[in-house]
Amino acid sequence: MATTTFPRTATNPAADDSLVALAAPGAVGEVSVSLDTSAGASDRTVMIFDAASLPANGTVPKWRFPVAGAKAASYSFPHGLDCNTGIVVALSSTEDTLTVATANEGYLHVQYRED
Repeated sequence: MATTTFPRTATNPAADDSLVALAAPGAVGEVSVSLDTSAGASDRTVMIFDAASLPANGTVPKWRFPVAGAKAASYSFPHGLDCNTGIVVALSSTEDTLTVATANEGYLHVQYRED
């Protein structure tokens, strides 16, 4: 099975804790994050939400993966992670549900396809 193309990108221009990549249906191809060492970033969980805006704390993500403090990490979806409402990525200080990290400590980048 061939991989899908993800021609669009969204990146936050400064360190932040969330990114609305797309406020419409689409699919995630890859998410990458680089935690800001100057912000003293701790271990975080990168969360992907099927939403058009940042959801409330306590929301369960569609997908998540860990990133160690002051490090970089990425996760690829070769066939796409479908999102019916939109694509929002956030850094959480907890593993299972969203607790938005509030120190603007990460650079987020999303490759996606708009449906």
